[in-house]
Amino acid sequence: MRIRVSRLIAISLLFLVGCSEKDINPSNSDSPSSSVSSSPSFVGCWSGGPPYDGVSHVLATYVFESNNTYSAKQEIRSQHLNQDFTWTGRWEHDGDYIVAVSDDDGKKATFKILSDYELNQVGQNFNYSRC
Repeated sequence: MRIRVSRLIAISLLFLVGCSEKDINPSNSDSPSSSVSSSPSFVGCWSGGPPYDGVSHVLATYVFESNNTYSAKQEIRSQHLNQDFTWTGRWEHDGDYIVAVSDDDGKKATFKILSDYELNQVGQNFNYSRC
């Protein structure tokens, strides 16, 4: 029992320092890989915004967490306005789409997953890339 607990602690420490699930030997029956859930590939930080129009710059950042929550921030910079907006919510994943629903007002933003490195906000003419 002592060896198994030590092995679990060692494996847990490896995960804390950034070791991926691929580094665990799958042939080892004591491996915890079967109890580790994998996160969708889009989990993480994404940023993007409309092209600079010569007057204002808008940057939006979404951070999708593995527990189906997200946080978002929108920065607006212009000669007359410097404002930041933040909000949180929950996301749902449906095939090639992510639907982010705001906790505050229930508004939805839908993103199409173009690749592991690019999202498109449906109805907008700009994409998001990894932060």
